[in-house]
Amino acid sequence: NRGEVDGANSLDEQGVLLRSTTGSLFDVVLQTSDPLLHLASAEPDGNEIGGNASAEKMLRLLSKLNFRNKSSLATKMLSRIGRLANLARAPFNITLFLDDDTVFCELHGGLATVLRASMSARALTYKPDVRMVERHLWKRSADKGFNATSEAIRQASIAACLRSSSESGCANTMCAEAGWAADRCAHCLVSCFDQVSASLPGTACPPFSQAEPPLSFNGGAILISKRKGAKRFAADWTREYVSYWAADDWQAKLAAAGIGFAKDQGVIAALATTSCRRRNRAAARKIQLKAEAAARAAGRRLSSPSVASGTTGGSELHKHRPLPEGMRWTMAPLYPGLNRRLDRKFFLGNVDPSKQEIKDATGGDRTYVVHHHHVFDDFGGIDGVRSACKRANILK
Repeated sequence: NRGEVDGANSLDEQGVLLRSTTGSLFDVVLQTSDPLLHLASAEPDGNEIGGNASAEKMLRLLSKLNFRNKSSLATKMLSRIGRLANLARAPFNITLFLDDDTVFCELHGGLATVLRASMSARALTYKPDVRMVERHLWKRSADKGFNATSEAIRQASIAACLRSSSESGCANTMCAEAGWAADRCAHCLVSCFDQVSASLPGTACPPFSQAEPPLSFNGGAILISKRKGAKRFAADWTREYVSYWAADDWQAKLAAAGIGFAKDQGVIAALATTSCRRRNRAAARKIQLKAEAAARAAGRRLSSPSVASGTTGGSELHKHRPLPEGMRWTMAPLYPGLNRRLDRKFFLGNVDPSKQEIKDATGGDRTYVVHHHHVFDDFGGIDGVRSACKRANILK
């Protein structure tokens, strides 16, 4: 809802960097980052890539390899680098970067509130610089790590939180009847989502809900601040991406990965897992120091707690090289309704709104952004998306 976002997040209020004066549909147009500069200056595994000549040699070969019948692997790599570098130039205090195959659902209020609540993060012990949707909550399928039993527990806990929340207005009847979609209620969704995510048992690294490392995300929606930590996050992701894929063994990686070459998910999985564990170790150490001080005051002595290591678990990326020591940024899970891949049956129109299958497919969360993965073109264009959004949000 453009009017809603404009009203709550005006250009002046959010500190815009560049206004469009060309009559563009967009209020802000970012200057294009030059991915070739990142490639030419990369130092994979501590060795110079050899300047432009080496980068151009790699790109010449990649340009001959088809990527999904739409472009080449060279185009894919350059677009990923430019996209990651542009995250550091977020034009607003709160910016939601979206893939071009996403569509906003038409909800009556709530979107701007959800975005603001996601960055204020009142239910967490820290303010995240960036948020992304966990992969198993983006597409609810077993191949993405989805566990129906764990999700049922999570949804029941969120529902209980919404019924009893001490957050302003969250427990009132009007919010329940509106499905917490209105401006005055939407922050409740984020607060309860964060509160439950941070307290789930058996997770690899709270507040993320995944049971095993490494953490995994879908990059179709990235909510990012304009703080220094966000700029460091973008710089780390860009540097690690280039260092991994443009290393001396890039041809071996190409042979192993095929069209999966130059993906950015594995890199962020390793970075986020390490960052989360470092933050949790620091928090645990702080608690231990306080407990030791209290124990000394009481004349007792405590044993040291067991604290998780900072390795990345089973990540296939970066096993051969250390991750950067200077990661000074924080990350948290993004509310799933801001990046949801709906099943094709939603677009085909054969979902009965009265059935449990809608709740099973969406988790009962409000859907603000649909990541349609080109189903938009296959099943009815914008009308198909609108119909799917209505079915996904019919449960209050």
